Amino acid sequence: MKRISRRVKRHFHKPTKPVTVKSYRAWYWQLLGIIGLIVIGYALAYWKLNATGTLALTLERQPTRKELMNRAVQAERQLQVQRVAQEKLTHDYAQAQDELMKLKEDLAFYKSMHNSGAALQGVKLTRLFVEKGKESGHYQYHLVLSQQSDAGRSVQGNLSFILQGRNQQGQVVRVPLLLQPANNTHAKVNFRYHQRLDGSFTLPGGIKVEEVELIFLETGATQPNIRQRVELPPEAVDCLLDKGAYPCS
Repeated sequence: MKRISRRVKRHFHKPTKPVTVKSYRAWYWQLLGIIGLIVIGYALAYWKLNATGTLALTLERQPTRKELMNRAVQAERQLQVQRVAQEKLTHDYAQAQDELMKLKEDLAFYKSMHNSGAALQGVKLTRLFVEKGKESGHYQYHLVLSQQSDAGRSVQGNLSFILQGRNQQGQVVRVPLLLQPANNTHAKVNFRYHQRLDGSFTLPGGIKVEEVELIFLETGATQPNIRQRVELPPEAVDCLLDKGAYPCS
């Protein structure tokens, strides 16, 4: 009977559903887990995007071979410009030093000239400086004329350089040299105490030079006031006439 009763119940009644047992988790832990997953996903996405963008930007910024060559050429040109500027600066500095030394020498010379107690009559060639120019046969001269007695009167006259040598036939000739910047065979002189004259001359061709004579003739005089023989130097020569230094005699 029990078996029949069970069969009837199974036939007319619904079967019982199986029951699943799950562990209970609080809602805030679930919320924290969801937030953590979102943060991790956002971090992974940001890292991937940043790494990809940085790599692409790095690849874009890499210079090509042509750009590297252009940069090298520009750097070399800039270096050449700096070298030229440095050389010019060095040359200008040396030139300024030379000019400063000349000014100091001139100042000391003028002081010694005015402080000198010797009183010589008439005009005096106090200093003569002759130097070879850059071009062949070209010379530059710098001289000072002065008078230490009777300084109240004005001295006027002409200064000239006379070349003495031999021509192609072996004959002795005397030729007045063309002086610059006067563009004449003589330079005008006009002073009361002293006067400095700077100029240049070029030796004529076809003459074997033996010597050059400096002559100063005062206005109204029949004989030269100064006759000074100067041998042309291969290099710059300073003739301090007070001391009778070579090559002045």
